[in-house]
Amino acid sequence: MDASTVAGSLRPETTRLQTFALFVNFFFPSLALIIVVIRAAGRLATRQFALDDWLVSIAMLMSIAETIISYFCACNRPVASRLLTNNS
Repeated sequence: MDASTVAGSLRPETTRLQTFALFVNFFFPSLALIIVVIRAAGRLATRQFALDDWLVSIAMLMSIAETIISYFCACNRPVASRLLTNNS
């Protein structure tokens, strides 16, 4: 058994629902990020960056973190669990 077979057996198959979830998971936060960046650039250019802009920026950072965590949950990666059961 070569390395490509082992790596292929650890890679989970993605279903259509997981693919759709990944699309939604990345599309809408990306759209929101574009809008927040445009808003922040406009506010900074006019020197009107206020508390609400800081709160929106913090919420965007949290949304990016949530998107990354959701990506790993939606992919349903059983690699760690397989490695743990093989070592036991």
